[in-house]
Amino acid sequence: MVFAFSIFSPVELSVIAITVAAVLVGFFLKPSRHQVACSYIYPLEIVPGDDVAGDGTKLEIEAVDDGSLLLRRRGVLLPIGATGHVTVDVVGDKVKVVEKYSKLPVQLPGTPRQVTVRLKCLKQRRYHLRYEATSSGLWGLATVVNGERFTLTAELRY
Repeated sequence: MVFAFSIFSPVELSVIAITVAAVLVGFFLKPSRHQVACSYIYPLEIVPGDDVAGDGTKLEIEAVDDGSLLLRRRGVLLPIGATGHVTVDVVGDKVKVVEKYSKLPVQLPGTPRQVTVRLKCLKQRRYHLRYEATSSGLWGLATVVNGERFTLTAELRY
């Protein structure tokens, strides 16, 4: 410290100390950069059929030419008359899709169905997708590219 006094005058030391203090205060009080969050709700298209092969644990993801992202599960066991929707939360490049059923009339043994939803809220870019099927407890993660005829099959797990 004695060496610093011999090089700098007290006024220069005061200016340096104030500058360092201002930089530290600015660093700690700098507002964080928040990304815009958007939420959407889309209805599920539930299709019965004999060609619905699968056990509901695979999520087929396809980027369609019109700019939307198509999500499909095959072999989901649902009773007749079931309806549902997905909620989609988008924050920057993170997308969370939660599948929910709003009408399960009778808890009879379900028949295999194909469940499809078309997400029209995404731009053409890369996203980190989290998919949750609340009725079965399944969830999965995938990195998807909306555009360029992208297709992927993601494994859902418990």
